[in-house]
Amino acid sequence: MIGLGGSSVNDVGNWDPIQESEWNGDNGDYAYEGKEMLVMVRDSVSCESFEMTMENETGTITSLEVKCTEENSAIPEGYEDDPPGWYHMASINSWEYRQGQL
Repeated sequence: MIGLGGSSVNDVGNWDPIQESEWNGDNGDYAYEGKEMLVMVRDSVSCESFEMTMENETGTITSLEVKCTEENSAIPEGYEDDPPGWYHMASINSWEYRQGQL
């Protein structure tokens, strides 16, 4: 999984998630700085099995909502414009994060 800040992605459709990432790995902690973020994973990760939780400043733990396609639950909605080899699983919105809603 890779976390990308919105300003890190210069040219959607022609970018390298690893080069633009602020964090990457299979698990671990990341100190979220309250900006818009893209959550990218390798395309070998199934949408229906992907899980991610975040804890905000108040201690509220929220699961990230991932929307999978109806035709194939292993693929996230909107995958058509993702970089080759990657899926954009979700976006993190700073307002929703503060409210405990992802």
